[in-house]
Order: sequence, then structure tokens, then C-alpha cells
Amino acid sequence: MGSPHKKYNKNNKINMSKSSFSLSVGAVAMLLLSSMVVVIKAQSYELIYEQSIRTNKKCYLRGEPIYINFINQDWKTDDWVGIYPANTRLNDLTLSTLKMWVWTCGSQDRQCKVEYATVKLESLRDARLNNWPLRDGKYMAVLGRNGGEPYTHIVNSAAFTVENSCNGITLSPNPSPVSNDDDDDDDDDDNDESTPSPLPLQTRAPVTEPTPPPLPLPTRAPVTEPTPSPLPL
Repeated sequence: MGSPHKKYNKNNKINMSKSSFSLSVGAVAMLLLSSMVVVIKAQSYELIYEQSIRTNKKCYLRGEPIYINFINQDWKTDDWVGIYPANTRLNDLTLSTLKMWVWTCGSQDRQCKVEYATVKLESLRDARLNNWPLRDGKYMAVLGRNGGEPYTHIVNSAAFTVENSCNGITLSPNPSPVSNDDDDDDDDDDNDESTPSPLPLQTRAPVTEPTPPPLPLPTRAPVTEPTPSPLPL
């Protein structure tokens, strides 16, 4: 049987062992919590905005209005919609190659905050551009942001064409002007022979309706009032 001193040392060692074990569990728990916090902080959340643009047709007749639909959830007041040739480099959007443009509210006069809309590009044009009607060729619609050239490209549509004929519909050619006066006289003669004179309208004699005789006024039989008897004196 050992001495009390040795027994004290043994118990003390056991207590220290238990204390160190409990600290080890706490340390592990803290490490796990710390690692979880690090993992959470390492995750980045990126907001995804829908941004798209498209035209309502793939082919337009020369001079036909162009309707452009767009969605711009990450909008700014200086965003615009424009038309560029389809082969334009998206990192080189400049005024010199821009054909037509409007702010996202559909006007060149005022800027606005628009998330989605349909704009119409027709006779509206920058006086510096003067590109309407668009010439035959391939183009694309661009949603861009102002801020100096080259302009910021946000999104662009698929290519569309401007042609003289689309889907079996052809622009009517303009009639050629007549420059010879003699030809004008001949044309007038031909027109006189080929165009019949209008027939006179048939006239109808007015029909006089007989005037009906006036109806006699209804008569009423006279009413004889009874003569009162004289009062006694």
C-alpha cells in the first residue's frame, strides 16, 4: 500500500487527465465552429439579373417600323437601345457605326428608369446620324449604357435583315416619271379612248302626292240648362 503522498499524486494525475480531455473536446468543437464560419464566409452570393433583347421580326421591308422588346433588371437611367450592323464588334460600340437609338423609355428627349418595355424605331433619329430608312443589310439590336465611347455593351439580339422583299412580300416600285411632253399628249389620247365617259344619271319626274281634305272638327250637341222655378215672395 503506497504512501498518502503517492496517492495524492495519482489522483492529481487522474484529475489533470480528465481536465485535459474536456479541453480537447472543447477545442475540437471550437475548431469545427470556426471552420464552418470560414466556409460560410467563403461562399459568395451573386445576384443574377435578367437582361435580354429581341426584335419582333427577323426580316423587315425597307422603311418598315422596327419593334424591339427588352428586359433590363439591372437598369440605369443612361441605358439606351440602338441598332448596329450585325458585324459590329461588341467592344467597339461607337457613334460612327450606330444607325439608330433611343433611351429605354422610347424617346431621345428624356432619360428614364425602365425595367422592361417595347420601343419603336422608325422616323426617330439623331440628327447626326440621319440613317432612316435603313439600307438593305443585316443588323442587330443592342442594349447599351452611356458613359463615353466605346459604349458599354449589355446584351444584343440575334441578327435581322432589312430587304426589298420579305416572306413573299415585295415593296412596290415607284412609277417612272414621264419626261416627254409628246408622250403626255399621246397618253392623254389613249386615256380618252380607253376611259368611257360617265353615263348621265337617270332623272325621275317628281311625284305629286294628293293632298287629303281636312277632317271635319267633331261637333258636340248643345246642352240645355234647366230653368230654375221662381222663388216664392
